[in-house]
Amino acid sequence: MKRKNTSSIMSILICAILLSSYLYFAKADESKIIKHPQSVYSVRFSSDGKYLAIAGGQSILLYDMESNRIVKRWDPNFWIYAIDFAPNGEEIAVGGFSMDIPIYKINTVKRPSKRLNSDTIGFLDFSPDGKWLAARSMSKPITTVFGLTSDKKITLKNLAGLSSWPPPRILFSPNGKLFAAAGNPVVIWEVESWREIAKIGGTDRSIAFSATSLTLAQGTLNGNGEIIFWNTSTGKERLSFQSERIKNSIYIEFSPGGHYLAVAGGQNVASIIEIWNIKKERVIKVLEGHTGPITTLDFSMDGKWLASGSYDQTVRLWDISPIADPSPKSVDTGTDKIATTWGQMKSAL
Repeated sequence: MKRKNTSSIMSILICAILLSSYLYFAKADESKIIKHPQSVYSVRFSSDGKYLAIAGGQSILLYDMESNRIVKRWDPNFWIYAIDFAPNGEEIAVGGFSMDIPIYKINTVKRPSKRLNSDTIGFLDFSPDGKWLAARSMSKPITTVFGLTSDKKITLKNLAGLSSWPPPRILFSPNGKLFAAAGNPVVIWEVESWREIAKIGGTDRSIAFSATSLTLAQGTLNGNGEIIFWNTSTGKERLSFQSERIKNSIYIEFSPGGHYLAVAGGQNVASIIEIWNIKKERVIKVLEGHTGPITTLDFSMDGKWLASGSYDQTVRLWDISPIADPSPKSVDTGTDKIATTWGQMKSAL
């Protein structure tokens, strides 16, 4: 009888160990907390990982990752919804309820070094080569793409807008060859010609490119927790996941190496984050701690940190170094390079 009980206890312990390795819950006290005076709408790491820019209300905070302190603050005097670091890590573009987009140099004067005439902006994204800045309007179904090394100004029209918060995302692919805008449907353009090449999916706000630019992930707002992965060349579905906890995906982001996908959302309040192992098609981490809806996510380029911003007036810095997935050395051009970079990845996402 004793032997039987011992055996049962051992079985339970083994199951517990296996389950703990299968899924890890990170609680609030396992993240660094950065407070902001108002709700946070956008967070972005600099390309060198030295800084994290935080936008909320009418101010932008610059957080130094090494010293763990705020080292600079800008107050553009308008409500801010979008920021993005230039690829050189030396400038920050700011968009929101203003008729222009100020660009600040982080190491010089506080006044903008440049202003671009625009509309009220919900999303911004620099191209990887720094030649373009895309700005999605909050009041019109258009995205304006500004040439930063030329006088070119491209207007992408007839985007099926989504009126409620959060604004649909726009972004360039990591190799700089594609540009995508979330909406109804998601639209993909070829950057060289600005020719529309695909329309995919349904009514969604959250999209993300894989590191190779071969795949576009799409979070859904249909209440079934589905994440869909699309082939950017063919416009066809590659695979899909279904979350049990997050029924509506507010924000999604690939890790820099592309092996993981972070998904922010929830049942009613979008206050949890799941990290999916794409190859294994399962959740490996659940991050909990925000007390309000999560509005934004960003990975550091070394893959060791995930930043999340929320209506709860905080940014949480999650230490995910045990699964660090750094940016590949080369994801640009050439099938051979992509194949080498991705190695054993399923479907070569």
